Amino acid sequence: MDSGDAICSQLSAGLYKNADELATLWNYVGFEEVERVKRTQTLNALLEKVFAEFIQAENATVLELNTQIEACRRQTAEACQSLGLPPYLPERGLTICQLKKDLEQKLKELEAEQAQRKADYRRLRKELLQISVRMGLEDEFIKKKMNEFPPITSTLPSDGSVPTLKELTRLRSVLEEDQSSIEPLVSKFRSLQADILRLSADIDYQAQNEKEQSVMTDASPGEEEDCQNQIPADANGDHSADIDSEIRAMRANCSGALPTEADLEELANWRLRMVKEKARLVGSCDELRAYLRSMWTRLGRSQEDQEAFIAKCSGYKPTVLSLLEAEADACRKERLKTIHAYLPRLLSEITELARSCFVEAQELTIIEEFIGNEEALVDYLERRIEELKTIYQKHRQVYDGIAKFQSLWRALLEVEQRMRDPAILSNRGGILLKTEKEKKRLLKEVQKAEMETKAAIEQYETEKGEVFHLSNGKTFQEAAEEQWMELKGPRDSSSRAGKRNSSLIGRKTVSAGCDQGPPGAPV
Repeated sequence: MDSGDAICSQLSAGLYKNADELATLWNYVGFEEVERVKRTQTLNALLEKVFAEFIQAENATVLELNTQIEACRRQTAEACQSLGLPPYLPERGLTICQLKKDLEQKLKELEAEQAQRKADYRRLRKELLQISVRMGLEDEFIKKKMNEFPPITSTLPSDGSVPTLKELTRLRSVLEEDQSSIEPLVSKFRSLQADILRLSADIDYQAQNEKEQSVMTDASPGEEEDCQNQIPADANGDHSADIDSEIRAMRANCSGALPTEADLEELANWRLRMVKEKARLVGSCDELRAYLRSMWTRLGRSQEDQEAFIAKCSGYKPTVLSLLEAEADACRKERLKTIHAYLPRLLSEITELARSCFVEAQELTIIEEFIGNEEALVDYLERRIEELKTIYQKHRQVYDGIAKFQSLWRALLEVEQRMRDPAILSNRGGILLKTEKEKKRLLKEVQKAEMETKAAIEQYETEKGEVFHLSNGKTFQEAAEEQWMELKGPRDSSSRAGKRNSSLIGRKTVSAGCDQGPPGAPV
C-alpha cells in the first residue's frame, strides 16, 4: 500500500524537470528574487487547488465503487435466494476493488447456475410433454400432469423465476418414471425394426403399404427431431402458459407415436413372415445351386463356367432365385439334346448312390423297365438320385458305418486267406508275425466298427419306431453274426472262398415296377 511519502516522491520526479525549465526561463527574463518568490507562491496555490480537486474526484470514485458494490451485493443476495442458497459472505479484510471483483465473480457464477436451471427445467418439461403426447395419453390427463410443472413465465411453487433443485428433482423423477415404462417397448421396437431392416436388405423386400414404409425409413421412437421450436413461445422464449396450445402444437409437430403392444405384435408377425420368406429363398436357392452343379457335371460344363455363374448369382434375393430357376430350365432342355452323353453319367451316379444305400439290385431291376424309353429313364434317374442323396444324408451315419464294417471285414478275410497260404508258414522275413499282428489290429477295428454301426442303427430305430432291415431282409445284427459264424467255421478252401465273396448286404430281387427301398430300410 502506498504512503504519502511515496506519492510525493513520485510527484517530485515530474516536478523537478518542470522546475528546472521554469528556473531557466526566469533566469532568461531576469526576475528579481522578490518576484520569483511571489510567482512561486502563486504556483503553489495553483498546485494545492489542483491537488484538492483531484482528491475530491477520487472521493467521488470511492462513492461510485461503494454504490456498485452494494448493487452487486443486492443482486448476489437475490440470486442466492432465487436458487435457494444461503447468502454469500465475502472474506473479511478485502479492499474495495477486491470486494467488487469477488462479488462480480460470484454473481457471474450464480447467474450461470440460474440459466442452467431454467434450461434444464424447460428441457425436462418439454420432454415430459412430448413423451406424454406420444404415449397416447388423453389431454385432460396430460394437463393435470403438466399443471404440476407450469412454465417459467408463470408463478412457480417456489415463488420465483428460477426452479429449485427440489422442483427439478421431482420433474426429473416423473420423467424417468414415464421413460422407464416405455423403455422396454422402445427397446423391443428398435430390435424388431433392426431385424426387419436387415432381413429386407437380405431378401430385397419392398414395403407393401405406408405403415411398412414408415418402419423401414423413419427413425426409431425417441430419435425424432426436437419439436421445441414449434411450440408457441412468448417474447422471452418461454413456452406459452396455455397448456392446451402446447399440447396441440406438440401433437401437430411431433410425429412418431410410441409403439403399443399391438404394434409390437404386428411387427413380430411381420418379421416372422420375412424370416419364413428368407428361409424359403435360402432353401430354394441352395437346392437349385446343388442341382445345377450336378446338372453341369453331367452336362460336362467347365469348372470355370460353373464358378462364374455361381459368383454372379450369390445371395438369396428373388432376382437370384429367378436366375437360378432359368438356368435350371435351360439345363433340363440341354440334357435332352445331349441325352446319349448325359444318360451314362446319370447311370454311373445312381449306381454309386444305390451301392452306398444298399439298394443297388433294386435300382438295376427298375432301370431295366425303362429300356427303350430314354427320356422317361432320365426323368426317373434324376428324381431317384435326389431321393437317394436325401436318404443317404439323413441316415449317413448308418450307411457309412455299414460300409466301414464291410470294408474292414473284407480286409480281415484277405488276411485270413494269406495266413493259410503254405508259403507263409516258412515265416521268411517274419511275414507270419507281421500278418498275425495285422489280423489282431483288423479284428479290433472290425469289432469297433460293428459296435458303432449297431449304435447308429439303434438310434435310427428309436427315431423311426421300426426295425432297420438290410436289402436281403435281415437285420444288421443277424447278418453280422452269420459272418462271424462263417469266419469260425470249417477251414476248407471252398468254404473259405465263399466267405471271401460273402457280403453283409445280400441281393434281393424286387418285383417289376417297384420303386421303394427294401422293407424297413431308411426312406
